[in-house]
Amino acid sequence: MTKEFKVFTWQDILCDKFFSLDELKKLGFVGTAITIGVFDGVHLGHDVLLESVLSAKDCFSGVVTFSSNPSTVFFPEEYRGDITSMQQKLSRFKEKGLGFVVVIDFSSEFGKIEGKDFLSILKDKLSVAYIAEGQDFRCGYKGLTDMKALKDFLLPQKVIVKTVPQVMVKEQRVSSSAIRKSILKGDFSLVKELLGRSYSLDCNQFLVQYQQGSYRLFQNKEHKSFQVLPPNGRYNLRICVRQNNELLFYSVQGEVINNSLKFVFDSEELQGQCFLDSVEFAE
Repeated sequence: MTKEFKVFTWQDILCDKFFSLDELKKLGFVGTAITIGVFDGVHLGHDVLLESVLSAKDCFSGVVTFSSNPSTVFFPEEYRGDITSMQQKLSRFKEKGLGFVVVIDFSSEFGKIEGKDFLSILKDKLSVAYIAEGQDFRCGYKGLTDMKALKDFLLPQKVIVKTVPQVMVKEQRVSSSAIRKSILKGDFSLVKELLGRSYSLDCNQFLVQYQQGSYRLFQNKEHKSFQVLPPNGRYNLRICVRQNNELLFYSVQGEVINNSLKFVFDSEELQGQCFLDSVEFAE
């Protein structure tokens, strides 16, 4: 049984760089158990999908996801930003105990692949034996392949298909869209309930400016992927500083100003070199 967390690209899969079925069997698996999706936030609803995949004990568990939200290709002017960075997503998957992730660089060209062709590639290249999805699952060209089509295609091939129910919190369906809307309203109490944790910015994804104890993080909208910020205003923050491989946490107040976040923290008071790792929005 492999314990090392593996990250594969779509090109890796097409070039047969994933484990063969014989290799999986030598590791004690009958195949793979997967779930497919954007997984922005890796929220409470996603957790149920991941737990379903992990429940297939005789399978090598993994996720097929995207390096950026497909909305950045189809609706770039309307898209307001990600909830999690790619690194945060990978960290969550690893923490959950998954064995591998396939990361697809979504493009308009990739979006033209028919759903059944996409599923066929995954079935063959990943030796899929189990798949879990929500009832509103869609994939492939124009999202035409829904859960019924997925079942019709994979069940005859003896793939176990699990439909996972929606997760509700206080009569609110847990979804990335609902969490993003709550962030844009600055309602971090609801965000924490839907996400299962505080909303956190990955500082490596921002342009960071430091001057005389004052930090300012700017959204880098030149990239397809950037994390969403709440409305202009003052917020309670919990910043995480990395020093000598140790994580240190400090509570500060900050202000969002026109797609940037500003707060005061004099890191020069710390001994040695340190790096701003992440910033959480407290309730």
